[in-house]
Amino acid sequence: MIPGVSVEVGPAAVVLVGERPLQVLSSAVVRGGFTEARAIVNLHVHKNDPCLDPAAMIEAYRHVESGSVSDAIEQNLHRKSYMSHRMQAIFTTRFAGYALTVKMEKSEGGTAADVQGMLHAIDTGGKDQIYVMQVQDGADIAGMGGLMGTAMHVRGFEGAVIDGGVRDLAQLKKINFPVYALGPVPST
Repeated sequence: MIPGVSVEVGPAAVVLVGERPLQVLSSAVVRGGFTEARAIVNLHVHKNDPCLDPAAMIEAYRHVESGSVSDAIEQNLHRKSYMSHRMQAIFTTRFAGYALTVKMEKSEGGTAADVQGMLHAIDTGGKDQIYVMQVQDGADIAGMGGLMGTAMHVRGFEGAVIDGGVRDLAQLKKINFPVYALGPVPST
């Protein structure tokens, strides 16, 4: 086994979860390549599986209730995999896509280098992606606001999930950019 990585092998999938982001090389036909991930789910799929169109799969998820997805994951993978009840929709919305994850850690006297991962994710992400950010001790810190939301909206992101606060709600509502967050805050 690999230190800091848990592995669950079940009838539906193999699930790896790392304490820290893992360097991953994926041979997947769609979105394959070299990247970082904290969790990897390798579903057992038959060689001639009819889901040859990932875009259609994402579109189908847009019409399914989140509770149904949560139940299916729990029944098939035997684990709970959903957001905390503390997460709130900034306005009523539904979206689906591929997660693009960012972790922001607190640092005193931070520099521009501290936000490079966040900026890189926004600059390189786009269509069918959901910006997912964990903000260390972020209940009173805005993980994003109107400027970042506008940048993501223009690039075609589906929405954002911020494990922290969010600001500039009027701007996010004006551009109709969906966000789930711990709540509104004025600070950055």
